[in-house]
Amino acid sequence: MEEFNRSLPMRLLRAREVYLKLFRPVFTLHEITEQQWRVLRALRDEGEQSGQDLSRKCILSGPSLSRIISLLNKKNYISRRIQPDDQRYMLVKLSDEGRALCDRIAPLIEEKYRELENVISPSETDQLHALLDKVIAADE
Repeated sequence: MEEFNRSLPMRLLRAREVYLKLFRPVFTLHEITEQQWRVLRALRDEGEQSGQDLSRKCILSGPSLSRIISLLNKKNYISRRIQPDDQRYMLVKLSDEGRALCDRIAPLIEEKYRELENVISPSETDQLHALLDKVIAADE
């Protein structure tokens, strides 16, 4: 068995923390969490979605997503409605306030990505994406 600190899951978690450590001050400044940003970003990039789709795309459990959606709705960053053809499902959409928030945060996030280029180059980032895509595809 791989040494604990050399195990791939641990190294991926540690790398995730390095990245998120750079982004957290941006989220804190705008009074959102990393999980809330994932939801806002998914809605910004892909438009209105069902709660189930958001849960899957944002890697969030149903109960966690439900709390996040409630909070983002209270802050007027999103709107939600019942899916017309199936009353059991909710559709979530970014509001104008949510889009404005994303527009304020996006340049700050891009700046952090540029800082990371001192650690891992754009071509290395592309290689890493390709490798991670292979791993992810094995689960689909």
